[in-house]
Amino acid sequence: MESPEMVRQIISVFQDVIHELDLHPTRLDVELTTSGRVHVYLTAPEFSGKTDTERDLMIWPVLEKKLPGLDLLRLSVCMLMAPEEEAETLNKLLEYPNKNNGKASADNDNANGTTTPYSIFEKITAVFNKIIQERNLHPTRLEFELTPYETVHIYVEAPEFSGKTSTERDLMIWPFLERCLPQNVIMHISACVLLEPEEEAIAAEIYDRKLQTA
Repeated sequence: MESPEMVRQIISVFQDVIHELDLHPTRLDVELTTSGRVHVYLTAPEFSGKTDTERDLMIWPVLEKKLPGLDLLRLSVCMLMAPEEEAETLNKLLEYPNKNNGKASADNDNANGTTTPYSIFEKITAVFNKIIQERNLHPTRLEFELTPYETVHIYVEAPEFSGKTSTERDLMIWPFLERCLPQNVIMHISACVLLEPEEEAIAAEIYDRKLQTA
């Protein structure tokens, strides 16, 4: 599917989600990046008083039922905000621009230009382990899963995520992933769950919901 059509489909699906959940958004922005990934920013009063996980569980089960797998993989940012926190959240994002320093290029691919699901999996796990060392994280759980759909699920529990929002946790990981991995590899990451150790039950719930909608 061409990128403009894909963006139109994502917008249409989000409008359906908004209608189904009876949300009253004050902001719905859908952005197509130069790398072909889609960022969505949704602000609604119904998100007030809810944790990031509760907001995700409102939206993602519906998205996964309505969006084809490839389009869902292209949705790399889905920011769900309450009106009172919108300005602060967006300001934080501006502090962490996605700078491509040239490391994530075709030069990182195999010499013959081909990739396999296992070579992609190995690249993702190697880079992620490097990030853990550089960010001085101490995970109590670190799991990588190569699914039958040739996508990669990552589950990390670390005390360094305690007291941080989902956005703050993502900003500890994703800018580094995007600098170190080429787009044709990073698009295979379909789940990257970053939790503090006490949230293990939440991780299990997210995983169960993904299995139900697969």
